[in-house]
Amino acid sequence: MPAPAPRCARSGLTALAIVGLLWSARPARAAAGDEPSTGKKVAAVTAAVVLLIAPSEIGAFFPDDHAQFDLGWSSQVPVSPTLDRHRIAGGIDWTPWAPQDHVRGRIGYRYVRRYMFGGLGGSIAYSGPAWFGEAGVRFAPDHFVSFHLLARAEIAPAFDDFRGLAILVGWDMMSSRPSGS
Repeated sequence: MPAPAPRCARSGLTALAIVGLLWSARPARAAAGDEPSTGKKVAAVTAAVVLLIAPSEIGAFFPDDHAQFDLGWSSQVPVSPTLDRHRIAGGIDWTPWAPQDHVRGRIGYRYVRRYMFGGLGGSIAYSGPAWFGEAGVRFAPDHFVSFHLLARAEIAPAFDDFRGLAILVGWDMMSSRPSGS
């Protein structure tokens, strides 16, 4: 039986194998008249996945007089192409260090003007369902990605218990200017 290769030779072969794999995985150059290279397609898919996974809002949730770190993933879609000011919005908020209600889900209606928006809806958490109202300000609404500052208050369905206030900053991809603004 032959003696095993010295450790430095094995690490050199491993490095060579890794370089070979990386070289073979690189995007091929597009020939004249061909479709765009796969590198652009891979970049677009990667960006889409990152945008879906990355939180779209970050801030604080105040269930009482102490702030708790809050992350949110939200999305919105227009009711129809001709009614793009009127949107259905939904999302999930995660408050990792909260004593209860670590996760809250919500869905509701949002009315969007160029620099402002507001909405109403319902949310669900461990403590039960709640109503919410929200108001926000949009920055750079005419760009591909816009940013916003949002305040959202949650109250119990019987309107007898204030559940908390969220103050969040975030971004969204639904930033095209609503028609008629």
